[in-house]
Amino acid sequence: MNLRQKTISGAKWSAIATIVIIGLGLIQMTVLARIIDNHQFGLLTVSLVIIALADTISDFGIANSIIQRKTIGHLS
Repeated sequence: MNLRQKTISGAKWSAIATIVIIGLGLIQMTVLARIIDNHQFGLLTVSLVIIALADTISDFGIANSIIQRKTIGHLS
């Protein structure tokens, strides 16, 4: 398997994982919306938005700044 095939395979698995995570989150929110009352659900969603925003700000630019090698070569 060459680098191109590995890259395509990794991208496919990443896309599948993202779709599954979004789907499970949607199911989770639907179930919670039916179980808890409106006020509690509103507090939950506001809390989740704040947590997501804090997570985004805390990781801002860190992933892009990690560099392992200057050049990309084939591994043995």
